[in-house]
Amino acid sequence: MTLLRTLLLRVLTTAVTLLGVAVIVFCVVRIVPGNPIAMMLPPGATQADIDHLTALYGLDKSIPQQFLIWGAGVLHGDFGTSITLRQPVLQLVLGRLPATLELSVLALSIAILVGGLAALTGTRLRETRTEGAIDVANGMALSV
Repeated sequence: MTLLRTLLLRVLTTAVTLLGVAVIVFCVVRIVPGNPIAMMLPPGATQADIDHLTALYGLDKSIPQQFLIWGAGVLHGDFGTSITLRQPVLQLVLGRLPATLELSVLALSIAILVGGLAALTGTRLRETRTEGAIDVANGMALSV
């Protein structure tokens, strides 16, 4: 298999996986009982207020229509508006990105350090109880 074909297959597999996850999550969020619009309005809100916000957020449309509208927006960089915070979702995600990257780099650094030390120890102490313990700990860590 050529490198280009492998790359295209990986990209296609990733795209199909992302689409599948998006469909599942989108449908599960819409199927969950409760009305997010009613929760964000004060207790004395009228039905007209609820209907207005429902139409504003597009929740009066069918689930397939909502997904297509959302998907078209995502393709243009518009991930929608948070119902609870009433801010663009992309802005919220980008605002938290530095902390997320910091935690990811720290976790990866620790994993590389601990994994490297465990691998070195395991290779130096081949066929001993220590190597067995390292293998068990590695298996447990991978399962988490």
